[in-house]
Amino acid sequence: GRGRLQAELQARGARLIQADVYDRVPVRPSPQAVARLLRLPRPVWLALSSGQALQRILQALPNEARDHLLQARVVAASERLGRHAVDAGFRGSVIVAASALPDALMAAIAAGCADTVCSAAPVR
Repeated sequence: GRGRLQAELQARGARLIQADVYDRVPVRPSPQAVARLLRLPRPVWLALSSGQALQRILQALPNEARDHLLQARVVAASERLGRHAVDAGFRGSVIVAASALPDALMAAIAAGCADTVCSAAPVR
């Protein structure tokens, strides 16, 4: 909620000055990255901390890769992002971590793996 945070602070009377220190620009995944996505072993977990980034990658992926990604399990950094994942069409489980911190996301994944076999090996 970048936009939601700004609106909420202004509603509480805060005066905001925004300093954009970087641009978020859409990046098309390379053919190699798409091929790696298609080769990921199950179960796949997606750590979700940005609704905008999720929307952009789903729009940029070829249909087969997007369908493959939508089968992933999602660990979302907030309830709002969890709902965003469901609305985007994710068909795996969607769980919410305690926060967006990497340790909280990984703890939620570990808890989500309690009843299944999960691999912790990174895919390169």
